[in-house]
Formats: sequence, structure tokens, C-alpha cells
Amino acid sequence: MDPVYEQLLSDLQNPKQQVSIISMGIKAGGKSTKACALVRHCIEHDLFDEYFMFLPAYQKDIENSYGWTEQYKDRIVIFTEYNVLFAKYLLDRTPQEVAKNAKGTLIFLDDIGCNSDFNSRDPHWFRLVGQQRHERVSTVLNFHSLCSQRVISPFVRQNATYFFVFSISNFKIIRQLHEEIMSCTVEYGQFKPFFEQYKEHTRGHFDKKERCMVPNFNGIAIHCASKELSWNLRDWFVDEMSKNVDDNKKKTAKQKECQQWTLTTQGRRTVLSKPGQKKQKSDSTSGTSARGENSAREGVDKHLQPHFQQNTVNRMHQVIMSQRRRIVFPKTEMDSARMGLSHTYSHMKGFSASRK
Repeated sequence: MDPVYEQLLSDLQNPKQQVSIISMGIKAGGKSTKACALVRHCIEHDLFDEYFMFLPAYQKDIENSYGWTEQYKDRIVIFTEYNVLFAKYLLDRTPQEVAKNAKGTLIFLDDIGCNSDFNSRDPHWFRLVGQQRHERVSTVLNFHSLCSQRVISPFVRQNATYFFVFSISNFKIIRQLHEEIMSCTVEYGQFKPFFEQYKEHTRGHFDKKERCMVPNFNGIAIHCASKELSWNLRDWFVDEMSKNVDDNKKKTAKQKECQQWTLTTQGRRTVLSKPGQKKQKSDSTSGTSARGENSAREGVDKHLQPHFQQNTVNRMHQVIMSQRRRIVFPKTEMDSARMGLSHTYSHMKGFSASRK
């Protein structure tokens, strides 16, 4: 068996070893098909307790690529859009809740470039990636580019355990991938031998009989810790892929309905509510819905407002003490508002009296 494939299966079966897979390639290059086969393998072998899938094209997929999920709808939670509260929801779990999911949680984000709300520089996502093993969370991220600042960040790439690289048309992305992962290896320390092998295993060909281009759905898999490579990613999860294809053909092309799971903030915690579940009462500063990030932000601003006010007063004090020219203080609250210091008027008034 392929040593990298064998290592991945071993990591998936080990509850103490969470995986972080980053899959990249051109559109219709085989990323989603391989990732769906991996998720099905985990479900059939009962490797995780929870499964979350973010599928932007779930309801409008013309090829019905996600039809196989219908038989596992009791095991999978599907979202059509990423929610900014999701990472916070996982981090807000108590140690008892984390320990209850002994096998961990698997998250699959397909085409994350289509999710405008996803930001790999989100502090909650940063924290989740940094302590995945302790939170018992494994992730599979599909995207088209390596260096897009809005989609993926260097911190997330450096914490990945596996890279799945399918066909890529951008030469700079391939070079950057080599510099970040393979440049320190003995066998592929130079870019040219790596690039030649990559082209040989991922390049399509022209069918003279059919008079059309035949795409190559093969890819390479890189184990980041050992720098081991597998050049035949097409041979991974073959049984699950064939099952998915058969199940997708059985399904009709009707529009699928996505269960309306909601994320709400209650106090300082984020809660995932099942469809039909009654929402718990929350205070006035925490009543945010799945898309109500503005209300949550207002609650945070209100909580930190005294801190910001004190910082403003300290900065004004430094300006006053550093300048030798005559300082004009606001005499009324109206003057203070014009100067942009309405919330520090009372402090400035005391400062002005002490200077006279």
C-alpha cells in the first residue's frame, strides 16, 4: 500500500491525531470528488462523532455530486454558506463537551473561495487551527489558489498535515508550493525535478479519436511532517468514489432542501441549534442570529468601551505634555463634539481646570 495513504488512514483512525488537509487545483479537477470520498470513508468506518459540510453548490449542483449525502442526513450537518460564528462555536465548547465527542469532529469546506464570510485570518479560526488536536477537530479545505490573501493564510498552510495537489495552471503557485513544503528535501530540493514529475502525473492529453481534451484527475499527496510524496492520488478511496457515483445517479435532479441549522450567541457562548429546536432566551446584548454579527460586535464594543475611553484620555495626556504651544480645551460639550472628543469631555474639563 502507498505509505502516505497508509499514514493518512492511520491518522484518521487515531482520535488523538487530528488531521488538517488542504486540497488545491483548478476547477473540475477532482478536489470535491476526492474529499467527498474521504468523508464517506470516515462515516462508513465511524471515525468521527460529528460531520460538518459547507457546500456552496449543494442546492444548485447540476451534476448532483452531493446526492450520496441523503442517506447520511442524520449524521451530517450541511451548510450552504460559511458562518463567522462557527469557529467560535467550536471554541466555546466546555471540556466536558469536547470529551463527550471522543472521536472528534470532521469539517469539510468545499470551494471556500465562494464563501465571502470565510476569512482564514479570523482570530477564532487562527485559534482553532492552532489547537486542533486539543479541540479534537479535523479539517478538509478545498480551494483554487495557494497565495490568495482573502482565502488562505500562511499560518493555516504551515499547520496543515497533508496537501492534496491536483492540476494547477499557474506556474507561480506550483513554485511557491515547492518552496514552502519540498525545498528542504534531498530528493526534490531543486524545483526542476519536482516540476517535471508533477507535470507527468497531472497533465491531461488530447484524444485524437474523440477530438477533445481528456482531463487528468490525478493529483499528488504530500505528508508535511515527513515530506513523503504519493504521485497517485487517484488510487485513494476508490471504493467510496464508485459508491458515490452510483448513489448520485439514483437521485433525481430536484432541488435539495438544506436543514436550517442556526448559530446564535447566548451571553459569551455560541450555540448550534437544530431544526425545530426552541431558542433559549438570551439577554439584550447577546441576541444574535446566524447572520447577526453586527449585534455581537456592538455587544463587544459596549463591553470594551471604558477601555477605549481610557486609552483616548491617555493619548490626549501625552499630546498635552509633549506640546509647548497653548492648548485650546473644549469649553462646552458642543465644542468637544466638534473636536471629536465628546466621550472624553468630562475628563478634558477636569484637565483644563488643573492647567489654569
